[in-house]
Amino acid sequence: MSPSLKPPAPTFSTAQVAHAAGIAPDTLVTWIKRGNIELTDPEMWKPGRGREREFSIHRLLHIALVARLARSGMDVKPASAAALVWSDVGEPTAPGKPTKRLPGGLFPTGWTLFVVRHGPREADAPEADVINVEPREDAVSVYAKLFHSNDGEVKSVHIVDLAEVDKQVRQRLGIGT
Repeated sequence: MSPSLKPPAPTFSTAQVAHAAGIAPDTLVTWIKRGNIELTDPEMWKPGRGREREFSIHRLLHIALVARLARSGMDVKPASAAALVWSDVGEPTAPGKPTKRLPGGLFPTGWTLFVVRHGPREADAPEADVINVEPREDAVSVYAKLFHSNDGEVKSVHIVDLAEVDKQVRQRLGIGT
């Protein structure tokens, strides 16, 4: 199929995104209006045009992760800034090799974990990473991945199994895995 005939990427309504994320539609609208959710796709926010907002799959996954982090006690704005690391950034490999993880995707093997590290010098956006933990990996290696910070001391971490977020979204939308 030629690029010009490529079907458009699916988009999702506010109600669909809120349902998939496990939050009320009014909560999502409030988060957006307050600037807590960064809408990076320009086609998603068309105020005053009489049209429903349309969210990309990346923004839907982003919002679902923000909702999960908010339920675990994080403030929405820093959770949103951190969650972009998963929804909008992939894990490339060396030239000519397949990508390890696409934006909003999971690693092909092991667990895909989202880690937010909180430390003494935390700004509006805490340090966050998407890490791959293999089943036979030793505990010391896993601990180092979870608690290693470029900024120094880590006081606490939020850890989310991204496969569970992905599964929740797919189940609630009724789409295949």
